[in-house]
Amino acid sequence: MEENRISINHLSEYHNAPNGRKRTIEKFTKQKYEGNHPFWYTLSKNRIKKALQNKLDTSFISQSIEEVLKKKAPKEWHRKNNLGNIEILQRFLKMRFYQNLIKMGYKVISTDKKSIELNGLFVDIKPDIIFYIEENGKKYLGAVVLRYNKSKAFKPINGQIVAEGIKLFLEQEIAQKGDLILSDFCLSVDVFSETVVSAAKTTSTHRKIVYDLCKDIKDKLAS
Repeated sequence: MEENRISINHLSEYHNAPNGRKRTIEKFTKQKYEGNHPFWYTLSKNRIKKALQNKLDTSFISQSIEEVLKKKAPKEWHRKNNLGNIEILQRFLKMRFYQNLIKMGYKVISTDKKSIELNGLFVDIKPDIIFYIEENGKKYLGAVVLRYNKSKAFKPINGQIVAEGIKLFLEQEIAQKGDLILSDFCLSVDVFSETVVSAAKTTSTHRKIVYDLCKDIKDKLAS
């Protein structure tokens, strides 16, 4: 039997979602995606991830915008998807967090690890980038999880839950002996609203929320 899995963004949304939306998220968690619906914003997501992995060459993003402008739109959803891709890329270029990463001279960490198990539920973190910065002989770890949802922006608490999940992932799966994880480097980025939330300096409150959410969802799926 395949384990139940949930994305960290869905987990955080579950925290303050209406009951109907909670049931939908539970369904996503219990069942594999089998629909034939178009996958939105694939181009911009892939290009931003590639830019993050390659020292954030902004000319690459600008070229991607020009490429989308030339794409044909045989159907209405293609037209909307193209417009969404352009908006995402333009909003990303305006954001400060990636500019700060460039200044710090980050280095990318490659890994196949993507998830952690919390209270019997597998949570997919899937960072868009995992990185470290070296200073005075010490290695400081961080990661970024991007979110693309035009219809509903995250509230601060949602971003904090994601950021805490990132911190847990780095602690359990990435950090080696002597590595340090800085809360300021654990970033939840809501692209359409252009907001960036880092993990809290003290972990107890948000960490408890993360574990309680996992238990609640796991219990709901078992009932």
